[in-house]
Amino acid sequence: MSEKELRRALAEADKTITTLQKELTETNREVMALTLDLERRMDDLRALNTMATIVNRAQGVKELLQQALDESLRLVGVEAAGIMLLDEAGDNLVLKAHRGISTRSVEALKQWPLGEGMAGRVAQTGEPLTIDRLEAYPGALRSFLEQERFESIASIPLVGSQGVTGVMNLAAEAAAHFSDSMIVLLQSLGKQIATGIEKLYLHEQTRARAEELRRRTEELRESRERMAEALELNRRLIDASSLGITVYDTSGNCVLANAASGPIIGATRDQLLAQNFRTIASWKRASFLEAAETALTAGEATRQEAHLVSTFGKSVWLDLRFVPFRLGGEPHLLVVTDDVTEQKQLQEQLIRHEKLATLGRLSGSVSHELRNPLGAIKNAAYFLTMVIESPDPDVGEALEILEREVGRSEGVIQGLLDFARSEPPTREDVDVNQIIVETVHSLDVPSQVDVITCLDEEIPLIRGDPNQLIQVFRNIEENGIQAMADGGELVLRSSRLSDGEIEVAISDTGMGIPDHQQDQIFEPLFTTKTQGIGLGLAIVKSLVEGHGGTIEVKSRLAEGSTFTVRLPIGERTPARLSDKGPRVTP
Repeated sequence: MSEKELRRALAEADKTITTLQKELTETNREVMALTLDLERRMDDLRALNTMATIVNRAQGVKELLQQALDESLRLVGVEAAGIMLLDEAGDNLVLKAHRGISTRSVEALKQWPLGEGMAGRVAQTGEPLTIDRLEAYPGALRSFLEQERFESIASIPLVGSQGVTGVMNLAAEAAAHFSDSMIVLLQSLGKQIATGIEKLYLHEQTRARAEELRRRTEELRESRERMAEALELNRRLIDASSLGITVYDTSGNCVLANAASGPIIGATRDQLLAQNFRTIASWKRASFLEAAETALTAGEATRQEAHLVSTFGKSVWLDLRFVPFRLGGEPHLLVVTDDVTEQKQLQEQLIRHEKLATLGRLSGSVSHELRNPLGAIKNAAYFLTMVIESPDPDVGEALEILEREVGRSEGVIQGLLDFARSEPPTREDVDVNQIIVETVHSLDVPSQVDVITCLDEEIPLIRGDPNQLIQVFRNIEENGIQAMADGGELVLRSSRLSDGEIEVAISDTGMGIPDHQQDQIFEPLFTTKTQGIGLGLAIVKSLVEGHGGTIEVKSRLAEGSTFTVRLPIGERTPARLSDKGPRVTP
């Protein structure tokens, strides 16, 4: 190779080396740029990873916001930051966390309307905004930012799955601090923060709902316990009530009955629960059915009082209150039953005692007024009988009638006097069996009447007034004989009872007493006889009660009657207004 060619070859080699050197330098620059970009991306990834850890570990929104702010300040190297979240209405941004801001600025930034100012616009549009120099800031907060000596500002939307939830504002003292890559990183961090906020809100809502559910469950349990206790208390109160309490459904079927409701009418609770009030015959007769239907129809409480013989055979005075109410949307009827039998008997007894007292005073007065003229008439009749030796038949018959009627009138007057006196018994030891036998032997018993005695020879002596007891048994026996005009049997029984009493029952097989008269036979001046003034049984009752005893009658038409006298063996205080009066059983 010639020297010239060698020089040319060397020149080409130098040119190639220079080119390679330039290419190598460019390659080094590209590698350096790629390395820096890789390092930046790695830093971004580390930042995102750190933020993800903060989001995942945060136990509450406040904790998340505070740690997110600290991490953002560290990553982008700014002096101040704050996070504002939209309120529940979505109309305002509210400052929730801040760093590096004075108290005065915090007060100015604590709430900001949506769409106003830099942060308001970012929250409305969902796009970030940056200002490189404060002089370009358009908002009313410029003076506050100048006082804080901030120069550049970035506002980053917090965008989650449900949209914008808030804004992260960052401020730096240096101008043009926020690069595009920094804004991209902050947007990614904002999304993580928004996702964490949504997750924590959801968790808090779930926890709140779980707590609310637990609280309501506990309240429901306590409410059920209180309701169960109240129901048990009501059940006990209802069962302990002396009033009968029953409930009927809209069909009339009994669905509830307390313990007292059955005995009042002589039934069991099961028997009541099997009833339908629309089919109770005694309700129809006593107008209770009409009152019940009126209460259900009008929707207002009604009340009815009446005497009835229940379906189960018990004679009772009832005061019923019918109260309509709704249960499960269906009409029901509450029936409160009060047994006022004793009250009625007391009222009747009081009225009877007042009548007796008045009648007694009148009887005494009338008897004394009539006795003297009757005595004069009797003496005149006797004088005429003595003077007229052989009177005409008509005159003789007239004199006999006069004497007989005067005698009957004297008997009536004596009855009135006995009734008026009503003296207490003069007690001594009395053999009741002996009085029963002697009394019936002293009567004029027709041949067609058979007297049967079934006397308990073991009954003890009792403390009583023999004269008054003779009057008691004679009156009852005479009535029994007179009731058997066509003949029959008069049965006399005596026995000792287990409660310190003896019982004397006098039965006849006569005509019996009509149902409608049985409540009246012991009343003064009531009689079914063509002759007499109706004081016999009234006196009998008064004398028996004076001994502390009772008298009752059982009678059926065309079958006869039984009068039962119960007397204490020892002395007993006579029953007064508390006495229940005669017991009459049809």
